Amino acid sequence: MAASEIVWSKSSASTAEENCVECASTGHEVLVRDSKVVDGGVVRVTGPAWGLFIDCVTEGTV
Repeated sequence: MAASEIVWSKSSASTAEENCVECASTGHEVLVRDSKVVDGGVVRVTGPAWGLFIDCVTEGTV
């Protein structure tokens, strides 16, 4: 997938004053980046790993 095809999403709870991450799915993995440094590094995680992370956040275990 070309970088121009990636659609980034930011949390609706994010504000201009707060630090936040943006996420995007490529279909094979989830990409995570700092919303304030969009040209910076990107963390790539597998779909299952991302799902486990979201489950832990939802359950309050992270």
